[in-house]
Amino acid sequence: GNGARNEANCLTCQNFILQMLASMEVPYAWQHLPLDRSALPMLERFARACYARNSFRHAKLLHAGGSRVTAFYDGEVDELAVFRTLGCRFDRVDLEAVYQHAKKRFKKAEVSRLVDTVTKHPSCGRVDVPREQMMQTYRFGLGILDLAHEHGYLGATVKSWPDLFDCYGCAIDGSVSMMNDFGFCVAEEGEMNGLLSSLALFLVSDGRAVPTMMDLSLWKQAQDRLGIWHCGASPTRLLKPGTTFSAMRHSILENGDPEEAVGLMLEFLLALGPITVLRYMAPDASRWFSFEGEFVETQLDYRGTYGLMKATGAVRL
Repeated sequence: GNGARNEANCLTCQNFILQMLASMEVPYAWQHLPLDRSALPMLERFARACYARNSFRHAKLLHAGGSRVTAFYDGEVDELAVFRTLGCRFDRVDLEAVYQHAKKRFKKAEVSRLVDTVTKHPSCGRVDVPREQMMQTYRFGLGILDLAHEHGYLGATVKSWPDLFDCYGCAIDGSVSMMNDFGFCVAEEGEMNGLLSSLALFLVSDGRAVPTMMDLSLWKQAQDRLGIWHCGASPTRLLKPGTTFSAMRHSILENGDPEEAVGLMLEFLLALGPITVLRYMAPDASRWFSFEGEFVETQLDYRGTYGLMKATGAVRL
């Protein structure tokens, strides 16, 4: 009450911070030393890590469709184990529910406007997919985004095939690209481990990272280069400058019967420059590996989205 500075109260503030760190299970140590601007990068990294950890602790994630691609591979996680490790909760909604929600929520003209935005964009160099298939693809994407807005989902996975091929006459890849362009992390093929990995990079970078789920598909042994690919679901924000993307039918389906193949998938080369590869491992996301590299000049070795990586660092486990 005398107006003097209360300098001794710094210990009380430290106790408040101690309680917050303890509740987040964050190891800490006090450093009673003067700080200058050189400490800011370390403090910023610490704050971003705390934010990412706390976001996982309170996250709700959406499974659209099932988690497992039949007879292909298991992208599932042990949801109770992940809940104990990270705190994430999971909701499951079948594809028909997403489709009906989108039909009710978005008029045909609104979906058509999104199709026009993509096909008439200066970066779109080719369109070779029926318009109705594009409409179907984007209906699912808009439906997932709207459900995420309504229920507060931090990210989503969607079971992309064979269900959408056989039952809805479309491919989800174009919508996954669109949703990741929008800034909402989505992994296809029901790949919850891929989603957790994408979210980790997105959150710890405070949204500056542009994640995309990819496969390690080609080792060019003579060049010591690694081809990283997926079937057309990367966000167009990763488009290599000076090139264009193509809106196409699904390339894997075209290998069987080009006339029966459906889309939408996008094809383009990924931008050159530094990348980080991260993978959280099943079943409980308590283990992960990562490595760093850079995309270098290449041709499109596989149809879809593709980059050729030169390693620049060791693998971390």
